[in-house]
Amino acid sequence: MGHGRIRRWSGGLRGQEPVARVLTAAEAPETLNLYPPVASAAGREATQLGGFCISEASPSSMTGVPSRTYVYVDGFNFYYGAVRGTPHKWCDLGALFGNLLPAHDVLATKYFTARTKPRPNDADVHVRQEVYFRALRTIPNLSIHLGTFRQSVVTARSAGSNPAIPRFVQVHKTEEKGSDVNLASNLLLDCFRGRFDVAAVVSNDTDLVEPIRMVVRELGFPGVLINPHPKPARDLIRASTSYLKIRAGVLAASQFPNPLTDERGTFHKPTSW
Repeated sequence: MGHGRIRRWSGGLRGQEPVARVLTAAEAPETLNLYPPVASAAGREATQLGGFCISEASPSSMTGVPSRTYVYVDGFNFYYGAVRGTPHKWCDLGALFGNLLPAHDVLATKYFTARTKPRPNDADVHVRQEVYFRALRTIPNLSIHLGTFRQSVVTARSAGSNPAIPRFVQVHKTEEKGSDVNLASNLLLDCFRGRFDVAAVVSNDTDLVEPIRMVVRELGFPGVLINPHPKPARDLIRASTSYLKIRAGVLAASQFPNPLTDERGTFHKPTSW
């Protein structure tokens, strides 16, 4: 699958002018959606022709050496966008990014999330999460970065005008704090320290537009958006140099074995998964 090599670089590869060509929508790989750049002549031509502008200049294609790539995963965004309500929750992220980015040498995967707490309608959610954390820790070069998870009961105004419904009701409110800031901070720090050639971000959170834009436009590194949601945020696509969709087929092909074994012994995926 060659789609991992296909992407548009903004302004060339750190000083090198890319060689761009125009593809029609029919020629574009199934798992890759490309949007024409605004500034380049090739992008204007792509817009006029109704096609996609890509560049064949990438670290791997120019040197024959796979691109050193770091992947940054917004854990809750990935869960709610790609695997919730599917049989693919037991996802092996190492296999997933190997399938999505075959031309890349994924040196590190950073998974940003928060520990969940039992809820009135789901008393075992935290147990399932800990089992999944255990599975993720079997992946070489993957690290888990924890924010905080807050749960409270708040008073909120009810929607609608039905007089039978109280004007104010109590609701359970859950909030994840810190994951987006942690992801953005790690992305920029790793970029400043020159740890990667390419950064891949798995999210649909528009709070990440500015750090991605800085990496791509200000610091000159390619940024791949791997979007887990059916309707990606356009601002994120514009900030990135390429865009990949996560489809059901690649998720199905990227599952952990069950059972799974680590240094503590053998364990199984949650039965409800």
